[in-house]
Amino acid sequence: MEKTSDDTASVLLPRLEKENNNLPADCFEPFEIHSDNTKTAKKSSMKALAITLILILTAIASAVIALALFLKAADKSGQPPYESVNGTKQLETYITSSTQVSSLSSIVTESYMTTSLFKETSYIISFSTSHIKTVTSTTQHVQSSMATLASTLSATATSSLIHTVSPTHTVTVLQSATISPISSTIFSSTFVTPSSILVTSSTISPSTSTTRPVCREDEFQCNDGSCINRMYVCDGHPHCSGGEEENINCTCASDQFRCSSGQCISNQFQCDGNIHCLDQSDEINCTNCKGFQCRSGLCLWSPYKKCNGYIDCDDFSDELNCVRTVGNTRCNNGLWVPNNKWCDGIDDCFDNSDEKTCVDCSPSQFQCQNGKCIMMDWECDGQVDCSEREDEANCDQCSAQEHTCSDYNCVPQQKICNGINDCKAGTDEMSCVELRGTKNDLEQESGVLMIQTRGEDNKYPVCAASLWTQQASNLVCKHLGQQQGLRHTNVSLSQSGLMKVTSFYHLTASGNMQDSVLKYMEKRSACDSSLVISLTCMPKECGRRKVEILTPLIAGGSIAPKGKWPWVVSLSHMGKDICGGSLISNQWVLTAAHCILQDQYDYSKVPYNFEVLLGTNDRSRVPQSTAQRIQVKRVFLHPNTTRTMTGSTDWDTALLYLSKPVEFTDYIQPLCLPDANNVYSASSVCYLAGWGYINPAQLTVREMRDAKMSLWDDEMCEKNVVTGEKVVNIDTTLCAGYKSGAISGCQGDSGSPLMCQDVRGRWSQAGILSSGNEACDGRQFNRANRFTRMTNIVDWIVQIMKKNS
Repeated sequence: MEKTSDDTASVLLPRLEKENNNLPADCFEPFEIHSDNTKTAKKSSMKALAITLILILTAIASAVIALALFLKAADKSGQPPYESVNGTKQLETYITSSTQVSSLSSIVTESYMTTSLFKETSYIISFSTSHIKTVTSTTQHVQSSMATLASTLSATATSSLIHTVSPTHTVTVLQSATISPISSTIFSSTFVTPSSILVTSSTISPSTSTTRPVCREDEFQCNDGSCINRMYVCDGHPHCSGGEEENINCTCASDQFRCSSGQCISNQFQCDGNIHCLDQSDEINCTNCKGFQCRSGLCLWSPYKKCNGYIDCDDFSDELNCVRTVGNTRCNNGLWVPNNKWCDGIDDCFDNSDEKTCVDCSPSQFQCQNGKCIMMDWECDGQVDCSEREDEANCDQCSAQEHTCSDYNCVPQQKICNGINDCKAGTDEMSCVELRGTKNDLEQESGVLMIQTRGEDNKYPVCAASLWTQQASNLVCKHLGQQQGLRHTNVSLSQSGLMKVTSFYHLTASGNMQDSVLKYMEKRSACDSSLVISLTCMPKECGRRKVEILTPLIAGGSIAPKGKWPWVVSLSHMGKDICGGSLISNQWVLTAAHCILQDQYDYSKVPYNFEVLLGTNDRSRVPQSTAQRIQVKRVFLHPNTTRTMTGSTDWDTALLYLSKPVEFTDYIQPLCLPDANNVYSASSVCYLAGWGYINPAQLTVREMRDAKMSLWDDEMCEKNVVTGEKVVNIDTTLCAGYKSGAISGCQGDSGSPLMCQDVRGRWSQAGILSSGNEACDGRQFNRANRFTRMTNIVDWIVQIMKKNS
C-alpha cells in the first residue's frame, strides 16, 4: 500500500471465495477509510487491493511464524499461553513488523484455534500509527467494516466498538459471542507504518473440556492451570491463586534446605551470610561461621559487630559484658546505654531499668512521692497510679448532694438510679440492682432481685407478677455484668428471708423494654401474691483475670507480669513474630488484616503458616509450662478491608480460626467482645499490650509491654489526619494515645487489643491496633494511635463465629 497525497490510510477486507464461507460476495467488497480527498483515497484503495491480494499468502506465513515465536517466548518465560484475569482466561499474541504493511491474515484463525476450547470470545485489535488524525477521522468506516467482519465470523456477533486509548493508539474491539472454531476463515487488515498489532481474546469462559497447558518438569501446575517455578513451592509465600503450592505438610526437594518453620529454600542459601528463612534458621549454628555468634546460634558474619553500640542479636548477646566507655551507664541486664538516654521516658535498656530510678520528672509528667514519674494526663483520671494515691488526691469537688463520677464529674442525687447513665462510666447506676443471697461482689449470678430507684435510699424486692419476662431477666443480668438471664422463679417472702419488708417494686411494662428495667419500675406498699422474683444469670466467662497482679510496642510502656493480660496473644508467620492479637473464645483470635496482607501476598490463602502463642508474656522459643502454641486453620478478612492512598487500612480486621480449641487456664482467658451500643469515652480505663518496638533501635521485645491509653473524642480523631488525608474515617477508626507521643503503639504491636475496663472490673475490647508511632521514639507529637472500632464490626465477628464454629 502507498500513502496518498493527503496521508489517507486504507484498510481492506479481501474478497473471499464464496464456497469457503457460504456468505454473499458483497459482504467482502473493499471498504475505504476516507479523508477529505475522496477521489485520491479511492485510487489508493484500488492499488491497495491489488497489493493485498498478492500479499495474502505471505501474510499467512508471517502470522504463523509470529505465533510460533510467541508460543516459544511464552514457553521460555515459564508461563502458559494465557493467564488468569479475574477468573477468566486471556490469550495475547503480539506481532511486530518492520515493514510498512502488516497483515492480520489468519492471526485470528490461528489464535482462535489455540483457544478453540473456549467460548464468548472478544478480539481486540490494537495498532499505532504516526497518522493518528487520519485513523481517528475515519472511525465510522472502521466501525461499519468491523461489524461486517463480525457477521462473517458468527451469526450471533454482538457488537463492534472503537475506543481511543491514547493520542497515538486506537483500539478496535470486535466482540462475538458463541463462536465455533473456524479454521478456514481468514481476514486481513493493513495499515500505514504500523508499529505493532495486538490480537487478544479476552473474557473467555472455560468450556467443559479439561485440556490444560503442560508445565515443564521444573514447574508446578496450579489448580487454575497456570505454571510457576518449582522453587516457589513451600517457600512460605502463595504464588498460585489459591496458594495450593504451600501445602500444610510441605516436603522440601533434595536440593533445598528446610527451615525450622518448614519453609523451603535453596541449599545454596544455607549459611551464606544472608537470612532467607523467615525464622533465621538458615544462619543458625553454622559450622563455617566467621565472626560473632549470638547465644541463639545466629551468625553475624562479622567480628566487628560485637560491642559496637548497636544491637544485632535478638537476645542482646552481642552488646552484653562489654567494656564500659565514657558517657555510658550500665543497665540491669548488662547493656550499656548513653547517659543522655536515662530518664528520658523511653526504655532504652529493654528492661526499663533506665527509667525506674529517675529523681526528676519532665515538665509534662507528674511525680509521685516515691519518685515515680507518670503522665500528667493520669492525674485525676479516676485510676490510682501512685502507690500513695496522691495522683487522685483532692480531685473530688462534688457537694454532699451530688454523686461523684469516676472522672470526678458531679451528678445530682436525684439522677441516681434513674435508668440513665449520667456518669460516662455508668457509676451512678452500678449499685441500683442486686441479687441478694449470693456472694458479696459486683457481679452476682443468682439470688432475690432487689431494686433501688431514683430518690430512694433503700432497695426493695420485685413482686412476682405475670408481667415479668425473659427480656426483663436479660436486662437485669446485663446490668450486673453477666451474659443473660438463665431462669427466674417466684419465691415466698419466708423463703427469701424478707419477712419485714414494707415496700415492693412492680414491673409496669411488658413490651419492648430498652436499656434498663429501672425505667419501668414502680414502688408500691403491697404485693398481692406475696411472692418475689428470684433470678439466676448465665455468667459471662470473659474479661476477668485469674491471677492476682501485685504491680500495677508499647513505646513508653511497662513490662507486664505474666497473667495480667491472659487474652493477649502473639502471632507469628513461618516462625517469625509479626503481630499481636486477642483471644475472644476458645478457638477464635482477632488481629489486624494488614498482618495477613503483607507486601504483594495474601497469606489468608495459607493460614496454617500462622501460629498463635498464648499463656505467657515471654514470646521467646524457650519452653514454658503455661504457654500453648496453636496453628491457625482459617483466616477471615473483613469484607470492607481497604488500603488507603495514605498507607493506612480501613476496617483493618482479621478473624483467625484455630486448628484446635485452647485450654483455658489461669494464664489463658478470653477477652469480652463489646456490645454494639457500648460507649467508650475519655474517662474509660484502657490499656494496650504487645511486643512491638519500644525505642528507635527497632527491635521487638521478648517480654510483653503494656501502657495505659487515653481515648480521643471523635471530633479530635476525625481531624488527626496525615499528609494526603482530608479526614479520618471515624466509622471504622477509634483514636487513642497522647499528644506528647511519649506512650504509643509501634511496629510489631499491630493487631494488639485496646482493652477497656468497665465499672465492674471486666475488660472488653474497644479496638484493634492498626497504626501507631512510626519513629517509636516517643517524640511524634499530636499523632494518635489508630484502632479499628470494635463496636462497628462486632456484629460481623459474631456472625462469622456462629457460621464457622
